[in-house]
Amino acid sequence: MAPFPEYQDALAAANLKKGQLPFYIKLNTIHRMTRLHHHDFAELSLVVEGRGTEIVNGKAHEMRPGAATFLLPHHVHEIYSEPGRPIRLYSCMFDLSVLFGPQADDELGSLLLQAGDALPSFNQLDERQTAEMKDVCAKLLREYAESNVARNSYMRTKLVEALLLYVRSHAPALADRAERAAPDGHRPIWDIVQYVHTHYLNRLTLDDLAERFGSSVSGISRSFKEALGLNFLDYVHALRVRRATGLLATTGMTVQDIAEDVGFDSYRTFSRVFKQLKGVTPSEFRRGYRESLAREDGEPGAGDIGGSERK
Repeated sequence: MAPFPEYQDALAAANLKKGQLPFYIKLNTIHRMTRLHHHDFAELSLVVEGRGTEIVNGKAHEMRPGAATFLLPHHVHEIYSEPGRPIRLYSCMFDLSVLFGPQADDELGSLLLQAGDALPSFNQLDERQTAEMKDVCAKLLREYAESNVARNSYMRTKLVEALLLYVRSHAPALADRAERAAPDGHRPIWDIVQYVHTHYLNRLTLDDLAERFGSSVSGISRSFKEALGLNFLDYVHALRVRRATGLLATTGMTVQDIAEDVGFDSYRTFSRVFKQLKGVTPSEFRRGYRESLAREDGEPGAGDIGGSERK
C-alpha cells in the first residue's frame, strides 16, 4: 500500500504549445502496474488488450477489452496487469475547461462532474459500444499526431463524442438527471463549478470566488443551490470527502495527513464532516474497508489496523 499517492503533472506531460487544446492522448502499455497517483487533468481511458485490475478511489474493477474509466481531477487510481497479459489502453487526458465552452456542452459537463457519485467511474462496454469508442479514440490519436487545419476543433469534437458514448453507456440510470442538467439560466455557474473541481484541495471561499468571477457572494451561493441542489460549502465538503475515502482505502497516510491533503483546516472539522456524510469516522471507514477485503481474501482479522483515531 502506497504511503502517499504520487502527483503526476499532466500539464507538463502534455507539453502544450501556444494555442493548443489542453488535451493529449496516448496508447499506453502497462506491463506490470502503475503506482497509485492523481493528476489535475480529467482522464477517459479504454482498454483494448490484456487483463488486470484498476482501483479507483478504493473501488476495484476488472480491466479487460471494453473497460472504460472516467476520472475527474485528483481522483486517485492504480492499475495492475495480470502476468503475461499486459494491458493496452487509450488514455485521453484533458483540462475540464475543454468541456465548458459552448452552451451545448453544459449538459454533458454537468453530468461528468458527478463522476464517482451519480455517474460511476467505470463501465464495461458491450461489443458495439467498444467498437464505437475504439474508433473515436483511434481517430483522436491520429489527429493528435498530425497538424491539420482546425486541429483543435476536430479533437474537441471527437473528445466530446467519446465522453457522450461513456455517459450514455450508463443509461437509463442517468436519463432523469440528463433532462434536468444545466438549465439555461445557470450558464455562469458552470464556469465556477469547473474552477471548484480543480481547486477544492486548496483554501476556497465564496469571497474568493466572488472576487475571481466578478459576482456577489449571495449570487454565487444562490446559483449553487439552484443548479446543484447543495450549498457551496456542502458541495466542497462532498468533493473533499470523496477524495478522502479513496486515500483512506488505498494509502497508508494518517487521517491527519489526509485531512490536510483534501483541504480541511483541522482534523476535528474533517472528522465531523466525514461522519456526517458517511455515517462513520475516517478510521472506522478505513477499518471497515480493510476488514471487507480480508473477508474476501479469507483472512479474518487481517483488516484490524488498530491505533488511535488519528492514524
